[in-house]
Amino acid sequence: MFSVSLIFETCDQLALRYLFEGVLGVSSFVSASIERVEECLDEEELPPLWILGGDRKPARVLQLVRKVKKRDPSAAVVVLSRGGSDDFAAQAFKAGAADVLKEIGSLEVFTYRLRARLAGNEILTGLDFDDVTWDTEDFVSQRAGLTATESQIMHLMIHQDGQLVTRDQMSRAIDKKPWSYGDRKFDVHVAKLRKKLKSRFGEKIHVSTVRSAGYKLYVS
Repeated sequence: MFSVSLIFETCDQLALRYLFEGVLGVSSFVSASIERVEECLDEEELPPLWILGGDRKPARVLQLVRKVKKRDPSAAVVVLSRGGSDDFAAQAFKAGAADVLKEIGSLEVFTYRLRARLAGNEILTGLDFDDVTWDTEDFVSQRAGLTATESQIMHLMIHQDGQLVTRDQMSRAIDKKPWSYGDRKFDVHVAKLRKKLKSRFGEKIHVSTVRSAGYKLYVS
């Protein structure tokens, strides 16, 4: 079985980690640092599949695509860039990218899209996708045993792409009303959510408290 690419600075780290490790059962390396990703070019054997986020440092990402393809022409590179222009997409394809997407969308469609794009490459061939739970949130909720409210909070955090989720956002989304200062209801729910995530996933998926502001979901 292959080892996955490097996934960095993308909005879909949780979904991608779940796809490769949870659904496909392959190892992956996740880094938020393009410098750390570039260091991997010095390894004797490169991963056959690379997924790169192109929003923060697009010029450097294009350079990285070229370097990967120069080192290993058979390697497949997929670039994710929500804010990328048509010109950036064209440049990425010119650099050697197998595909350029603004978002992964459905994990099931993304997987079959990868398999179609990588025709002739051993990646994703021979894998059986029957009885797969494609929904990331469902997978996390089921494995961690989350309650309905905890699952709703997870949903908010996942779709904030690692950004801050305030207590007021939680209250408006779940209780359909503004949050009242001093109400610790969501603090209690998040504390239970954090404990369940840590018990089931360790530090791979964890919730961090931003004092007096709210919470952030991290994938490591």
